Amino acid sequence: MPTVPLTLPIWAQWLQAIGPATASIVTAFVAIAVWVVAYRQWRTAREKLVLDLFARRFELYVRAKDGVDQVVRDGDARKNDGIQTIARVRVEGEFLFGDDVLNYLARLQKSMAKLQLANTMYANHDASQDWPQITLDESLFVTAFYEDFPKIAAPYMRMTHKL
Repeated sequence: MPTVPLTLPIWAQWLQAIGPATASIVTAFVAIAVWVVAYRQWRTAREKLVLDLFARRFELYVRAKDGVDQVVRDGDARKNDGIQTIARVRVEGEFLFGDDVLNYLARLQKSMAKLQLANTMYANHDASQDWPQITLDESLFVTAFYEDFPKIAAPYMRMTHKL
């Protein structure tokens, strides 16, 4: 029996010819789609990290403000736990803020302690130093917190900086 050469219809021959190229193109599109999804997941995770970091820093900012509010309200650090509040904020903020913020908080804590000492010594009629002047100087530094600290902490409170 004679064999008849088998030929495919023309459309099948075209499909057979472009099949490998089509598979490569589809593979490239799938790879791009996977990359886009992975990139968006990475961005979402990074934005969540920035938001969580902001939330932790803002909580410490509010607690520091509360500590200063107590001292300013009473005019004295002896009647409240403002110094302890600032000390706790310093410890908890050690890995959240830079040296500029931590140094400012250390100076603030020291100023509150001097204010407490000056008020105690003045109340006990100690005349070894100018306690009213020390009280005034330290009170001015403590109340300057409301202007100074937001400026110092601002770079850390932005949602896109200091990650």
